[in-house]
Amino acid sequence: MQIYNDDKVRIGTLTGFKNRTITTTLSTGDKELVFKYPSHGEMVDLLQEEYYIRTQTDEYVLKAVEISAEWNKYTAQLNVEELEGAAFSFGFTSQEQTITACLETAFAGTGWTVGICTVTKKRTIKIESATSAWDILQECLDTYRCECQI
Repeated sequence: MQIYNDDKVRIGTLTGFKNRTITTTLSTGDKELVFKYPSHGEMVDLLQEEYYIRTQTDEYVLKAVEISAEWNKYTAQLNVEELEGAAFSFGFTSQEQTITACLETAFAGTGWTVGICTVTKKRTIKIESATSAWDILQECLDTYRCECQI
């Protein structure tokens, strides 16, 4: 696993960890990374909250550090900052479109894209209050009754 600071500058490669698990929530597509690292390990000072951890497939934000005598426990959440930061101040409407078309509009400018999607039905998404691309994704998953893999 690669460690990046809060400026997204690579600061090291983490080895010597144990009990690494990645839990995926099917209903939202969100993921959580949990692992343990020796409390006196040489890279323990580099594992700070809001730093980034990259695996072969995903990037996570370190959210919690539980200090222990021998093994610290670290919890990180999938990095969806670009989606959460893509604001739609006056709401969002997608009238009778496929989920792909709806999400391509919501994801515009975030760097995120829709990969493989086999859902072809058309639905309307209407959110009248301020929202984000992440919230639109969650609404789409509920409305189109599908799951996503991030």
